[in-house]
Amino acid sequence: MQVKFRIGKTLEIKDKVYVFAELVEKNYKFKLSNNSFLGEIAIENRMEIPKALDKNGKQRYDLFVFVLKDKNDRHKLKQFDIVVLKS
Repeated sequence: MQVKFRIGKTLEIKDKVYVFAELVEKNYKFKLSNNSFLGEIAIENRMEIPKALDKNGKQRYDLFVFVLKDKNDRHKLKQFDIVVLKS
């Protein structure tokens, strides 16, 4: 089973690049490892669920924030691209 994400915005804070991504097909479960990739880009073994509300004012659980291992890979992820999580 491939878990697909739509790339949103990226944000650089203190030498780290954070990638906001939306789970394309809802209700998939996944976990990260030390060898996880978002598309072809290596990511750290951690993620966050940002506080974001849907149109009904309820917490969204389909948005995730990933951290790139190499901030120089930032330009390889384009907003709205669909990528597969490999972990």
